[in-house]
Amino acid sequence: MSPDARLRFALLSVAIALSLTLPGCNTSEDLSFEETSVELSLRPLLASTDLSIGKNRLVFGLLDSKNTPVISGAAIMELFYSNETEIINKGKVAATWRPWPTGLGGVFVTEIDFDAAGSWFAEISPEDGDNSTELGRLILTVSETSKAPSVGSHAPPSLSHKSLRDASLSQLTSDPEPDTDLYSVRISEAIKSGQPSLIAFVTPSFCKSATCGPQLEVVKQLRTSYRDQAHFIHAEIYSNPQEISSGIESASLSPIVKEWNLPSEPWVFVIDSDGRISGKFEGYASFEEISKKLQLVI
Repeated sequence: MSPDARLRFALLSVAIALSLTLPGCNTSEDLSFEETSVELSLRPLLASTDLSIGKNRLVFGLLDSKNTPVISGAAIMELFYSNETEIINKGKVAATWRPWPTGLGGVFVTEIDFDAAGSWFAEISPEDGDNSTELGRLILTVSETSKAPSVGSHAPPSLSHKSLRDASLSQLTSDPEPDTDLYSVRISEAIKSGQPSLIAFVTPSFCKSATCGPQLEVVKQLRTSYRDQAHFIHAEIYSNPQEISSGIESASLSPIVKEWNLPSEPWVFVIDSDGRISGKFEGYASFEEISKKLQLVI
């Protein structure tokens, strides 16, 4: 798991909660597009680390000139793709504002279908609120393929994943208030069961972005709502949670995380009855967001 990716989520969480200046995030200073030179007073902060050709869930925050989180019902993104010879306007999409789980403010969430790899950017303006006349620019790097398993692909077999039949609860989770139903079935069994599954890769006690705990609570709520219609699984990021209470330096990354090639945390995947990935969520995702994807496969 990339330390830079984990740090990016941690910084975004702190910025939204405390309205701090963020170093190292994509802002209007990162790239100069002379052809589209405009006054930029908003600072977008990209939270999505794994963008690729095809449909992508994109999450970003917005800070104003005083480093205060921007709140608006939605933001309009005008997308541009830059190739070697020209900048191509790719149209507009709306991003919905959603509250952040660990503090004040929130983030904007949308789905973008990228049709080419390379350099993209978006000029962003809030649809309403105090900053509706202002603009920010977000730089996006799109890869040919995603690091994490892509939507439509088969879920990795995850043969090393254990359930309560193989290990104790303390060996399976760092959750201080675990729901035992999330550890009753192995991933390998769930994806071959002919029933949809939801798999959450989170580490509640050791998450660098401070969103793993809230994300796991969302998963528990989803399990309560859809308990008889899908498998719900929590896969711990570390393989030895019972040994690292005294310090993260003794943590050992789970082989499942390596198998799924996850570049950050947390992640939630929705798997259909054929074992294919139907939806994926990098970073915190709300009950409503995940529920919409889950309803498509149950």
